[in-house]
Amino acid sequence: MGTCETQLVDQSNINDYIKSSNPFYKSVISSNLVVPIYSNTGCSVLLKCREGSNLLIFDQSGLGVWFGSKTANGTCDEPTRSWDLDTGNGMEDPTSFEQILATCVEKLTPTTTTSEEPTVTQDATGSTAPTISLGSTVSLDTTVTQDVNATVSSGPTVTQEDTSTVSPCQCQSLGLDESNIWDFVNQTNPFYPVLKNADLKIPESRNVDGPCTRTMYCEDGYNLMVFDDTGLGKMFGANPALGSCHVDSQTWDVDTGSEDGPTSFHQLFGTCLKKSETPSTSTTAPITTTSVPPTTTTAENCECQAYPLDSSKIANYINDTNPFYSILINSSDERVPLLNLNGCTVSMSCDTVGWSLLIFDDTGLSKLFNGLPATGKCNSETQKWKMNTGNSEGPTNFHQLMGVCLKNVVCRAQATRKLVVLYSNDFPTEVVKKPLEAIKPVYGFERYSLLRIDDVEENGMQDFEGNFNDIVQSKIQTDPTRSFPSTETGSDVLAAINKYIIENSPARVCGTVMLVLLKRMPNENDASETAQLLREHHINLYVISSKTPSGGSNMATMYKLASEVNGLCFYDSEDYFVNAIKHMGMGREPNLVYAYNPKVSWKDTLVMPQMKIGGVPGVSQNVTIAFTIHDTPTPSTFRNLTLAWTGSETSGYSVVTSESIKEFGDTNHHGFLQELPTDTYDMTLDYTYFSDAVVELQFRVYTGEILTFPYKIPGSCPSENLDNSNIKSFLNPINPFYKTITSLTLKSPVFIKNECDGSMYCEGQEDDLLVFDSTGLGKIFRGEQVHGTCNRSTEAWDVDTGNGPEILTSFKELYGTCMSRDTCNCTAIPMNHTTIRSFIDQDSPFFDVLTSSESQSPILNTSGCSASMTCPPGFNLVLFDSTGLGKMFDATRATGTCDSKSQKWKIDTGSKIRLTTFREMFGVCVPNENPDTLATTTPTDLSTPSPNEFNCTTLDNTTFILAYSNDVNLKAFTNAWLSIVNAKTSSGEQNPTYSLFGRTRYDLDEVENVEFFDSWKSLNESVFANLPNPSLSTSQGRITNDIFNMLDMVLNITDVSICGAHLFVFGHHFTSAPEEVVLNRAVRMNDEHMMLVMTFDYDLTVPAYDASDIYQLATYVYASVITFDVNFRIPGMFLEASKPYVYYVPTSGFIVANYSGYLTGTITFPSNESFISINFGGIRSSGTVSVRLALAAVSNDGIEITKDYTDNEFYYEEHGIVNPGDWWFRLDYVTSPRTSNTSNSEPDPDVRGQWEFIHFRVFDKTPPAKFYSIYD
Repeated sequence: MGTCETQLVDQSNINDYIKSSNPFYKSVISSNLVVPIYSNTGCSVLLKCREGSNLLIFDQSGLGVWFGSKTANGTCDEPTRSWDLDTGNGMEDPTSFEQILATCVEKLTPTTTTSEEPTVTQDATGSTAPTISLGSTVSLDTTVTQDVNATVSSGPTVTQEDTSTVSPCQCQSLGLDESNIWDFVNQTNPFYPVLKNADLKIPESRNVDGPCTRTMYCEDGYNLMVFDDTGLGKMFGANPALGSCHVDSQTWDVDTGSEDGPTSFHQLFGTCLKKSETPSTSTTAPITTTSVPPTTTTAENCECQAYPLDSSKIANYINDTNPFYSILINSSDERVPLLNLNGCTVSMSCDTVGWSLLIFDDTGLSKLFNGLPATGKCNSETQKWKMNTGNSEGPTNFHQLMGVCLKNVVCRAQATRKLVVLYSNDFPTEVVKKPLEAIKPVYGFERYSLLRIDDVEENGMQDFEGNFNDIVQSKIQTDPTRSFPSTETGSDVLAAINKYIIENSPARVCGTVMLVLLKRMPNENDASETAQLLREHHINLYVISSKTPSGGSNMATMYKLASEVNGLCFYDSEDYFVNAIKHMGMGREPNLVYAYNPKVSWKDTLVMPQMKIGGVPGVSQNVTIAFTIHDTPTPSTFRNLTLAWTGSETSGYSVVTSESIKEFGDTNHHGFLQELPTDTYDMTLDYTYFSDAVVELQFRVYTGEILTFPYKIPGSCPSENLDNSNIKSFLNPINPFYKTITSLTLKSPVFIKNECDGSMYCEGQEDDLLVFDSTGLGKIFRGEQVHGTCNRSTEAWDVDTGNGPEILTSFKELYGTCMSRDTCNCTAIPMNHTTIRSFIDQDSPFFDVLTSSESQSPILNTSGCSASMTCPPGFNLVLFDSTGLGKMFDATRATGTCDSKSQKWKIDTGSKIRLTTFREMFGVCVPNENPDTLATTTPTDLSTPSPNEFNCTTLDNTTFILAYSNDVNLKAFTNAWLSIVNAKTSSGEQNPTYSLFGRTRYDLDEVENVEFFDSWKSLNESVFANLPNPSLSTSQGRITNDIFNMLDMVLNITDVSICGAHLFVFGHHFTSAPEEVVLNRAVRMNDEHMMLVMTFDYDLTVPAYDASDIYQLATYVYASVITFDVNFRIPGMFLEASKPYVYYVPTSGFIVANYSGYLTGTITFPSNESFISINFGGIRSSGTVSVRLALAAVSNDGIEITKDYTDNEFYYEEHGIVNPGDWWFRLDYVTSPRTSNTSNSEPDPDVRGQWEFIHFRVFDKTPPAKFYSIYD
């Protein structure tokens, strides 16, 4: 199995798994611990203790369970590499453990004691513990304890083997070649193509001096490569690899040539790669430190060498005997990684999704990181890097840190087009050859593959190059004697397609054209697996099916498959197969640019999605328009249809009737060649069918222009009804709400849908409807129906989310589920050292700590179905239940949600898989000897003047406050924040300076009070100790603690001065605050003469969101600036001016779309260092096309300045372009039209949703004579 970690713990190694700072450290290590009995079968594990001892299982997160004398059963969840254990709730609701750390605690020898029983104070109900308002107290008649365990570092792992006991030297070792290496190397690995085409052999392997030492080597002419499941690898070349099995951890200690000793490998996977025929002409260049200067610190002499490389530099560090030399030296898909050196620590990463980081050293040791950074620390004694490679034995030694970013293998269009033909053996040979002869070399195919299907003997795919007609004549051959003998046997076409895709690398399959000539139909109804493979590899599918099948039961399967992947399926008499080829476009222009699958019945006119024909403007090109007129071989109900297209320069139509179809053999398809200029065309379909049965058609347009791959059906809007059985397929596990939502009781909603509209609702009156899409957009509707309209042009749902039909919200998909809102009666009991005695086992090593007089009762807070327990500073919170499940939290607080169906608590214990189920929430606070390690929200206590000492007319020393959303992009935030810190501290603060520095996060479930500090340094340290962490946020937090709630908290500060404060906000979410709330915050900020700078990590290339309330806030707060950029944009006036003041604030409303206007006035510039700040509009589907700023001196000395802006941005800034004095200005602007299909409509000034604003500000370093106010 090898994916789930297990470690058996006893007295000899317990110190490896529990920190000395843990409150239970002394009691645990002083207990008599023995290894439990262990066995496994397949993916299941069983652990128990011998009589006289109790079983304790925990993991490195601090989650644990006291099984006592009971047996523990678990199952390995291989995709997540975690254990699912039955902790008392059954395996239908297991508890997820990151790994199993198991030990047996020997029971204490019974002794006689004369001490009195502890006194338990009873409440009015007679219970020995207090009850809470969430519901009735559960009577507990079971004496249990809970596991409390420290957060532990990753320890050695035991690879699970199919054996009943753990025996010495069971380390995994395996030789690999082409037959099995793909079980261990993913296709996205950048070296996959090299390995796929390499000559591989299984290395020789034998034991040396007993079963615990093993050597691996290759024959002459081959290089040995060894790696493990973490991506750690080493190229030994002609040298052998020698490894020793570490009995305790079941990992290999391998001699990699490091002077620091062996390197730990989880497994010993080895393969032999044939050496290049070309002799080596170069040697590895000596490694120097000129690429990156060595890092040193005063405390430690850290001069480890680090080299970020690309293809232009890497030749100095490898030679051409390396099997990967060609890909590393010649590849254009390489980038220099980002290198961050901080003292003795290092981080190297690739800044783009889809790239992997390869690190290596001069010994050939290497490790591939797919999407993750490589981190490590320089060992000052050896001057070598200790890199975190994911090995359970700890960091791995690298002589140097050389790194390069390699692009992952992705599916892309082929420069050389390939045609794959699958043909049924049931056809006569000539029937197959004739349509293939219609495909000429001029059509762009240069490589071909042929496969005969429906053969009693499975055939292999044959690959060819050259003249296709010659290939057809010499290689196409059917043999009816080898056809399936029974007509009931279905075609193996689906299995053949799947096998072809799976057994070939993406580079050889992707973007090919596949033609299927089918005589025998498949028996399968479901072709979803094949559809998925075709989509993933962007394969163009064409199917020509005989109207007289030789066998099989399902004529519709291939037609439905073609619809799902934007292919075509034609039914024809075999004499007309040549016409089918021509109608499909394979005989003319083979590149798909338009696909739509309308559903029709009776008589109507249908408006289809627009068709875009690309190319050079004004130049026409030939396009093939191909379509089906029925989804069955016999279109008996079809009467006629008219397809019409209308562009800006030309229009046309095509009429097809039942009579004209008969000219081509009474088929189900039609196609023709049409010359069309580059343009966007409106498409309509007028049709008549003599039946109310729904018919799904296939419309396709092909050109010579290669555009997108055929994986999307234009004009369709995706939707799905979800419940517990399928929601995980639509909710990304990295979503912060994943664990919460998937742990709830979910029901499928009712969705009534017609062609363009849909209504979704929950049947249960106590259920809430959650609607969301794949972008993370979502809304909860309480007792309401959701109405949506499919926008065919955008293929998204326009949904009324409460703003009325004039302002709809666009959802990329409409995913819906119903969440139960039942009554919550879960039990939660805070305990102290006295009351807890009735709930824990005296044999537990934690008994003494929990019952110590220093243990305290936590504070319990409840709200609806949620509850939290909080301990005072210096204490750890311990939660447990009556099953013995427990968790010690590093923080002083934990929250839980009562599941109304099971009446059990769902608590976030840090599991990456699911929330943990607790039967009850019992809590106690235990003292911690190292309280500084606890996560608390206690603000720093600084000596500050009392509020009455401040008068809000102060123009110098003031307060700087940083506020940032907990959901901002971490990398973008840290880079932007450091640019501020560096600018403010590089040359020291200039007058006037800040006297205090504040910090807070928002979009959190719990309000985080502003912490104040006395320096930039202290503020910066606090920021990096409290970086954004989306796992701490939920949808509720983004509602109850959004940006406007954060502003309210800041404005309510009374213990320090916020007069004239500068509030800098890093934002992520846009809100929908009422105008009165926006105005309230603005008035109060202006009263305090605060300056507001807001920057949002929003991608301006995706103009789909509305930030009107945020922008309105910036409008009302006179000293304000707002910017939008995916990496944040820091206004230059804030970086360069120590403390800028606002001087001039004209603001004008204007209509967004198709609008031109101007703003004019006079300004007094106080100095030649003044900043001009211009904000245009919020974020939606329009922006500025052109802006011109004209300035003229009022003194009439002839000085004029003109600035033109055409960057279609939302923020412009100028610095130091004028002299002091009075200036006349004029700002002309033109805005872009809307991108929706209503672009021709006139803007409506009465609709607030169409308003945008101009902000024109002047800032300067010197204080103004007066502050601006919203009342001015």
